[in-house]
Amino acid sequence: MRFEIIKNKIQDKDIITLLINMFKFMGTLYLKKAEDAKNNKNKSAMEEILRNICKYVENGLSQKLSQNYFVIASEDPYYALKYDSKYLMILKYEKFDIIVIRVPYICVSGKFNKIPIEENEKKELEEKFSLT
Repeated sequence: MRFEIIKNKIQDKDIITLLINMFKFMGTLYLKKAEDAKNNKNKSAMEEILRNICKYVENGLSQKLSQNYFVIASEDPYYALKYDSKYLMILKYEKFDIIVIRVPYICVSGKFNKIPIEENEKKELEEKFSLT
């Protein structure tokens, strides 16, 4: 997987190096799956791969730098962002834009997916968060 940097406003070289290394690492892990998805024209598999890569990079940046970052992959070229002008990077993979921005707060996703919870997980959550 080859990610191309389209726009980079991040001025800190350490953050840039960290980002590039994380994307390279994940690109090597998902290389075979991405090639299979590309050859089979399986858009949902490619979206899942990019979602996993974004999640890894976002968590890695938050843990390593103790700052909140938002990383998202989008095939739709129409989006609006409000961001700190010194912390934006846009990468391209195939038809997807991958956007990395630092945010001074916790981002809430614009789209929520309902995931079914298994019964044992539900009991564990209820025990953990019970008020008694």
